[in-house]
Amino acid sequence: MSSLENCPACGASATRSHPVLTAPFIAAYVLERPIEPCRLMICDDCGLWFFDRRYSDAEMAKLYGNYRGDGYFEVRHHFEPWYTRAFNDHLGRDPKEIAARNAATSAFLEESDDRKTFATILDYGGDSGQFMPPGLGGEKFVYELSDAPCVPGVTRIADKKDFAAEGYDLVMLCHVLEHAPDPASMLREMHAYLAGPEARLYVEVPYERGCNLKFAPPTDAYRAWLKFVTRLPAPLITLLDFYSSGFRDRFSLIPPLGFFKMHEHINFFDALSLKRALEATGYQVVHCATEGRCVRALAHRPA
Repeated sequence: MSSLENCPACGASATRSHPVLTAPFIAAYVLERPIEPCRLMICDDCGLWFFDRRYSDAEMAKLYGNYRGDGYFEVRHHFEPWYTRAFNDHLGRDPKEIAARNAATSAFLEESDDRKTFATILDYGGDSGQFMPPGLGGEKFVYELSDAPCVPGVTRIADKKDFAAEGYDLVMLCHVLEHAPDPASMLREMHAYLAGPEARLYVEVPYERGCNLKFAPPTDAYRAWLKFVTRLPAPLITLLDFYSSGFRDRFSLIPPLGFFKMHEHINFFDALSLKRALEATGYQVVHCATEGRCVRALAHRPA
């Protein structure tokens, strides 16, 4: 695991930070060591929130190699008993969720651009291809390393060497950048997959920036408290994690004596930070907006 000071979206120096802890699940399953302090950084230039600790390639492989499989679930459920088997197996598979996401994607594309159809579409990291709206038409491909079966009408690409040499009319990058140790590098990688300046890149990330951190201040007293927490017995840490997570999910607040934790999502975008990340990596942004619990952007590479 490496450390990062500059903003991974715009490259500016992050001048504010809050002390946080690595999530117990992450510490055990990915880092293979006890929980420890790290920092939540805030970029005053573009507004991105991000953790200063970044996952190495080996740690990313550990976390996502069998993502949400039996081994993943067993360890996560052990440290987070509220993370149930039903919830794990339901993620990304609920027909209502799929329909709602596809409708929102279609509406955003319809409102954002005068291009209505695409001959070829690539969903990069798109699971089974269930989040490519049927109304987009064209040939649909999904790049995904897992062996989950594709939905009808979608072709899996398991190796980047099999990408179309001429690129794709639409590349979708949905709920990926929040996990990426180097989101700028990933956005630059997408250049090679776009079929020229008329092709579009659609990016979607969760909006998770509404958390109040007033009870997690950058003070020596609070840092000392977090160090004390790391030495507590595991059951007490689990209770404190449940208390903290519950307040964050329900009230968008880290409660007194609670903690913000570094988990799977290591970048927290809003519309400005996503727009700045795209512009810094050579894109012209057609439209970018926060809609409910998602931030969406449509962009292309200038000729």
